[in-house]
Amino acid sequence: MRSGRGLCAGSFGLSVGIIWGLWCFFAGLLFHGDVTMVGKMGTLYVGYGPTLTGSLIGGLWGLLHGFIFAFLVALLYNGLCRCCRCRCCKKACCACGNKDCDGKNCNGNGCNTNTDNKKF
Repeated sequence: MRSGRGLCAGSFGLSVGIIWGLWCFFAGLLFHGDVTMVGKMGTLYVGYGPTLTGSLIGGLWGLLHGFIFAFLVALLYNGLCRCCRCRCCKKACCACGNKDCDGKNCNGNGCNTNTDNKKF
């Protein structure tokens, strides 16, 4: 998480995609005797099978699938964080990370924490 500004969707997507792709690759190599698991995953990932080539194809499919899924999760998380402005958790503003900011009209710099400009 970057200083209260949400998740970087690209980095999060790539990291989850790499992990899922590696799992698919090694599962194809290690579980070659368990044809049912690899076969069922092969229905989702075209070309995935219990061979070296099939494992490479499954790893690439897993990388793509994991990236897209995690990218969308990060975008949804960032959108909800901007919408909620952390009113429910009362910890800090999601946009600026400042505990004194209430999140109303926040520009990401703790805009309403300056008491000099407030009218009484």
